[in-house]
Amino acid sequence: MNYPKDKIQPDKEYYSMTFSASEDGKIQLSGQTMWVDYADMERKVERRQFSLVKPDRMADFSIEFGLPFCVVNNVDDFAKWFVSGGHALVEKDIAARLLPFSLEPSSCVQLGNRGFSGINIVPKAIFKKAPSPNKRMDILKRDKFRCKVCGRRPDNYVDIELNVHHIRPFSKGGFTHEENLITLCDTCHNGLNPHYEWSLYDLLNDDIDVDVKTREQQQYLHEVKRYREARKQSFED
Repeated sequence: MNYPKDKIQPDKEYYSMTFSASEDGKIQLSGQTMWVDYADMERKVERRQFSLVKPDRMADFSIEFGLPFCVVNNVDDFAKWFVSGGHALVEKDIAARLLPFSLEPSSCVQLGNRGFSGINIVPKAIFKKAPSPNKRMDILKRDKFRCKVCGRRPDNYVDIELNVHHIRPFSKGGFTHEENLITLCDTCHNGLNPHYEWSLYDLLNDDIDVDVKTREQQQYLHEVKRYREARKQSFED
């Protein structure tokens, strides 16, 4: 059953949690969290912890976007979710019993304009202001060697100089990560006012020929597939 909303017990409280795996196969647990405090003087790293959610609302969101989920009310439900991965609504007492350390505040960073990532799974290079030559080339390739605002590229305009720009400025808590980097020509870069233009995040995926729901579903299913492969490997080891 991909969308077991009927398993939600109205007299129980739930966390929204997700088992997934990163591109390099690291298993991670994420979900709906709340701010606790800052972990550093620069206020770039936050401490956050899982927060209780409105389970019906979270279930409806998953159903609307076609994202399969589990409802974890007991140990057997937890075992199935642990193997399969993906989204889950985890009953409060079960989470406290089986995931006690995960409920404690942990250090996180917001790489782009979406959710937070645990400090232990992000590359240290994100804390360096200048992207490495390899990272800069990765961003230019991703953006097809063109300005994401005006669309011009050096192949067609000899006056074009391309810059890899931090959408959220590094000085204001931004990180040197692909979710916060975008290719701009020098003209568009110099014309930014204010320099922190939030709407630039919308341009990062503007050339992907799929709608938002399909893109979210594809990314989710890909992350779940990686999780199952990583979990299978851990069992074999």
